[in-house]
Amino acid sequence: MKILQWLEINNISKDQYYYWQRKLKETCIDTFERQAATFVELPVTKEVPASTELTVTHTICENKNDGCSFKDNTIAAVIKTNGVTFEITNTATPDFIKNLIEAFNHA
Repeated sequence: MKILQWLEINNISKDQYYYWQRKLKETCIDTFERQAATFVELPVTKEVPASTELTVTHTICENKNDGCSFKDNTIAAVIKTNGVTFEITNTATPDFIKNLIEAFNHA
């Protein structure tokens, strides 16, 4: 839509439009100049090496006929690293676990 069409539809004169456009530009320029002059020094912190704790809480089924079942959602493993805790249930798929390990490697 052309500016003149919009002004006519909204009952605004060209003079009002260009006045407020100029005021807005002046405000933006003033704000930008103040922000450009601001410098904040950030302290350098020593990176703490990652620590990881793994807890496995289930027993391994020896074979499918021993009555052991992983159909429930009980916690099978807990991984704690860098203040984040991940709980993996018995129903977690191998693909999910693979993706989780890849995510740890990139964190």
